[in-house]
Amino acid sequence: MDYEIGRAPAETREIQDTLETLEQVKAKYGEKCLEFGDQFIVNDYGKYRPNITFHLDRGCSGDSLKYRKEGSTGHLIISDLGLVSTRGEYHPNAGEVLTGDFWTSRSGKPHFRTKEPQDSSYCLLCMPWGHGYPGRYSLNGVDSEVSYFRRASSNAGGQGSDYYVVPMRPDWKIGFLQDEQNKRAKQEAQELQKAIEEQQSCEARDAGLGKRLSLVIEELSRLEVQINNHREGTNKISVSVPELQGSYFVCSGTSYLYTEINIDRMERRVQFYEELYQAHIITQEVTSRANELGIGVGIQGSLRFERVEIVLGGLGVYYVTLENYQRVKTEILDRLDQFETDEGDKIRQEEEQKTKLQMEAEAADMGLPQDIRFWKRTGGFTDCSMCWVIGPNGLDRERDDLVNTNWRRRNRYDEGWQVWNQILPGEVVLSWTKGYTAAPHEFGVIHYPEGGLTQSQQDRILSIQQKIQDDWAGRTGLSSDSPSPPVGHGWKLCGDITTPASKSEEVYTTDPVDDDKDRASQAEFLEPARSLNQAEVDDAIANLRQKFN
Repeated sequence: MDYEIGRAPAETREIQDTLETLEQVKAKYGEKCLEFGDQFIVNDYGKYRPNITFHLDRGCSGDSLKYRKEGSTGHLIISDLGLVSTRGEYHPNAGEVLTGDFWTSRSGKPHFRTKEPQDSSYCLLCMPWGHGYPGRYSLNGVDSEVSYFRRASSNAGGQGSDYYVVPMRPDWKIGFLQDEQNKRAKQEAQELQKAIEEQQSCEARDAGLGKRLSLVIEELSRLEVQINNHREGTNKISVSVPELQGSYFVCSGTSYLYTEINIDRMERRVQFYEELYQAHIITQEVTSRANELGIGVGIQGSLRFERVEIVLGGLGVYYVTLENYQRVKTEILDRLDQFETDEGDKIRQEEEQKTKLQMEAEAADMGLPQDIRFWKRTGGFTDCSMCWVIGPNGLDRERDDLVNTNWRRRNRYDEGWQVWNQILPGEVVLSWTKGYTAAPHEFGVIHYPEGGLTQSQQDRILSIQQKIQDDWAGRTGLSSDSPSPPVGHGWKLCGDITTPASKSEEVYTTDPVDDDKDRASQAEFLEPARSLNQAEVDDAIANLRQKFN
């Protein structure tokens, strides 16, 4: 029988696992077991097994064939036998020992009966190698002491175990006895320490920690009901509520003493499940909102295990944790609000498009102009032109297309052929062109509504004329230095109203001047050509340097 750390020796503990029937033996050691009188025969054969027949007495411990992973005694046995690894070392836990009696049958088959170390005459030593253990082992000149040896390994020889059966030595028995005494003393110390801790736990429980734990139990029970009331189907969350067990309490299968650290841990569980409840409510709210908008929602994971992945169909993936659920809720709801707004705009645009197509069909039946095209260029001072289609409400109607084979100028400067597929009833179509800065403004009326202009259209026309006036006010030509002429009456569609002069009277030239002195100096150069003396040349150079810094 073994002496595992933390378990009492056979003399001080009740053996719970005993082998009484052949069925029990087969269930534990396989089908290669036989019953013979008051004993069981276990044939431990296999690729990695020692290929030894073990004899077990009826009623023996179920751990009878469990190897001991001895500490000091195992090292002593390895050292005495002179076992050396091919790498010159051995694993500290490599030696596994089984004690008992060994003999061979008439046919040479090995047999082994397990016994207590003090009553044993042989040791069965198992030395595993490969998979983290050092290389293979070899005996250093003591082959004569080995009663049985087997090297059990895989077909490729990458891992396995070496089994040695050697006679028991007196000093090994002393080592086993000392190990047993040490483990027994450790067990007694552990039991004493446990008794002291239980006494301290009872005192702490009566001093107030028990009351705090009772409040924790009440809160966790309440949260379990709240959480599961908001969950659908059978997917319930089981909240781990502490169970009182006298001097200690049990939670999630773990025993805890009454200490400040353990009670604080339980109180943090209350906070955890409270956040879990709030996060679940938020997840449910987001899901309900998405369903109202007809958006598919996929939820993966659990907030109980770190995070939930919320997949909004076509709107992105969001990761919700107990630390960020408030922020993610705001992000998701804002995204859903934006989606609702976008969907509303899309529906409105579709309705407007349907209305527009219907109006265009009616306008076509009335014989109104179609396929209006006019060149647009407003980014320079030459060859400028523009066209407007103004509805009865005084608003400009957007063009249907902008055509330009030079995609760069189309995209960068918004330059090209403006296209209106169909003019609608009541709309006025106006054009404006200007060849260069000093050229006059040319206003044209492409289409005039049959019923005349509305006041809103007249107001819009006046604002366009004023805008043209302001844009060109004070500009002068490059070669002629002539200013741009005023707009005047423009399209002459608003009676005798003349477009007022621009507020800005600043004169723009290709070479702007800063003050009157520089203008006077510049005027000298615009006089009829004549020869200049050196002093005039020096003055002109000085003026240019001052002008251009």
